[in-house]
Amino acid sequence: NWNAIDPNIVIDEQSRPWLAFGSFWDGIQLVRLDSSLHVAHGTRPFTIARRYAPTDQNVADNPTSCDAGPNAIEAPFIYYHRGWYYLFVSWDYCCQGMKSTYRIAVGRSRQIIGPYLDRSGRDMLKGGGDIVLEGDKKMYEAVGHCAVYTVKGKPIMICHGYSIEKEGASVLVKKKVAPPHPLTRSPPLPKNGSNCFSPVFFLKETAEGTNAFISYKLKTALAQTFASLFRVFIIFVGTNLLLNCYLYRE
Repeated sequence: NWNAIDPNIVIDEQSRPWLAFGSFWDGIQLVRLDSSLHVAHGTRPFTIARRYAPTDQNVADNPTSCDAGPNAIEAPFIYYHRGWYYLFVSWDYCCQGMKSTYRIAVGRSRQIIGPYLDRSGRDMLKGGGDIVLEGDKKMYEAVGHCAVYTVKGKPIMICHGYSIEKEGASVLVKKKVAPPHPLTRSPPLPKNGSNCFSPVFFLKETAEGTNAFISYKLKTALAQTFASLFRVFIIFVGTNLLLNCYLYRE
């Protein structure tokens, strides 16, 4: 009861690989993989997040498909940070230009299998989630399908947005992400005593567009190339010195 799209492989604290994917239908799926990155024997995908709770009666119709149903959630990305697994998902509808309603929600959990809770303690399995990024109606009509990586020790989010200036064309968006530090002041715990409180993220504007990302990748590639050439040079010089010492030791 899922759509096998938008795969995301994540390695847990025990170095075990997992696959998050999907979906619409019954929501975001998670399944454990084996060392060959195939589905582990005896395991099946299970749901970890839905756009709406199964009992929710106030559900908007799907304007794009009568088959996928109205559970408009997809593009999972699990990011591990300081003891927490953050589950990013995209809500609502992409790929419609200026009619797109995509936005990014997040919840977090101490365990990769969940439960992933939002700031109010609501489980993403029952429609919970905090909006972390959406269209500002100035630069972007909508944004979604994100990935979060640590680059030079700092997390960044990459996603696509529907540019208002370009009449709904899809463009690359890059944001700095600052998860709350464990020692900083955080929202109060839910009354049930759960420690999975608000996964609040603060996003800061950075250079927008493909050029900024390509520039970063190019600089990184050049630095790596220079380091490799330097290592080759050191090996070459060291080998010659040893050879000369051996040939002329008499």
